Amino acid sequence: MESAFFIVGAAIILLFVGWVIFKFFFKLLKHFIFAVILAVVVAMFWYQPFSSTKDPNIGKFAYGTVSSSFLGVVVADDKQNGSWIVEKSGMRMKYPKSKVLLKDK
Repeated sequence: MESAFFIVGAAIILLFVGWVIFKFFFKLLKHFIFAVILAVVVAMFWYQPFSSTKDPNIGKFAYGTVSSSFLGVVVADDKQNGSWIVEKSGMRMKYPKSKVLLKDK
């Protein structure tokens, strides 16, 4: 008879503890899901201005306008001086945009 009361008492205690844990973790789960959604939205607005589009002219062949000689491959755009940074044989040179003709590879 005592073992039956012990089993019923243990079952009631386990059900109560399970109910408390479920209630606590359900509330915590809601906050966790809300925090993840908020973090994704903030990250989208934070990183969107910093993601710049790549210049389509980078990687094109550069030729001189006067001599039509091959100068190298465009690796960067110097926007402050209005120049192309061109690399040939591992050396980088800066040429004014007005003196360079760009062609696709």
